[in-house]
Amino acid sequence: YIVYYLLSKQNKIDEKTFEKCTKLIKLSIPPTIKTICEYSFNECTSLIEIDIPSSVVSIERCSFYKCSSLQKIKIPKKVKTIEPYLFYGCSSLPKINISSSITSIGSYAFNCCNQLKNILIPQSVAKIGQGSFYGCSSLVNITLPTSITKIESYSFCGCSLLSKINVPMSIAQICKGAMKLCRSLDKITIPKSTSVIDSYSFSECSLLTEVSFENHFTFIKIEKCVFYKCS
Repeated sequence: YIVYYLLSKQNKIDEKTFEKCTKLIKLSIPPTIKTICEYSFNECTSLIEIDIPSSVVSIERCSFYKCSSLQKIKIPKKVKTIEPYLFYGCSSLPKINISSSITSIGSYAFNCCNQLKNILIPQSVAKIGQGSFYGCSSLVNITLPTSITKIESYSFCGCSLLSKINVPMSIAQICKGAMKLCRSLDKITIPKSTSVIDSYSFSECSLLTEVSFENHFTFIKIEKCVFYKCS
């Protein structure tokens, strides 16, 4: 209650306010808060649940960096971007709802969120940054929107249980290592919109046995080692 009262006198949670508060388990943020600044809850390793009010319009990068016990959080609809490293190392987070207000997902935003199993990315998202879901080892299925034009480097690298991913017709480029080490992926369809597949994009996808190219009548550039160690 004391923390809630003190926060209610502010319109933002300052940088590193709760950094390494390892005994913090649950927190409700008052509706006076509009901004959660970077590293606010950095390495709060016991934090399980946080209630963010609808008044919040911005959650800055690394705010929940390595909150390894975090299980319950909801991103308010006024927030437009999931900033880089926002949930990096939140290894207990089982699900996240990405609302239609989100326009971009920053680099390494969900890196090593080992409990995430399914992700639905809405059409409002125009960019998914490098390494966004790197090392999400429990991720089984992901739906990508037609609003993105490329799959960035290492976006799904190390998603070892990912068995299905749709590559939408809007994709022009699959960047370096995008799906490297997706060891459960057994087939992939490359749409006719894709003109570049960068190096190591599907390397070490050890179960990959079927690659289909959809009606490719134009030149497609395939870089070195795209299917390296795909047995």
